[in-house]
Amino acid sequence: FRRVLFRSIPAIQSSEILTDATGKATFKTSIPKGATVGQFQATVLVTTTQYGTTTDRAVITIAAQ
Repeated sequence: FRRVLFRSIPAIQSSEILTDATGKATFKTSIPKGATVGQFQATVLVTTTQYGTTTDRAVITIAAQ
């Protein structure tokens, strides 16, 4: 398992999240009213015991409720 920390939007930051057996991590949060709906790129900080720390990009979706 890997630790994943989403830090894409300055006002929104996740706690540490562990990936599942398939390497995926899910993060849900409330977005401030008026945010643009759609898909955006996020920068993700990835830490592994074997390879250390790196950053990666992930697509996030902001959906209307």
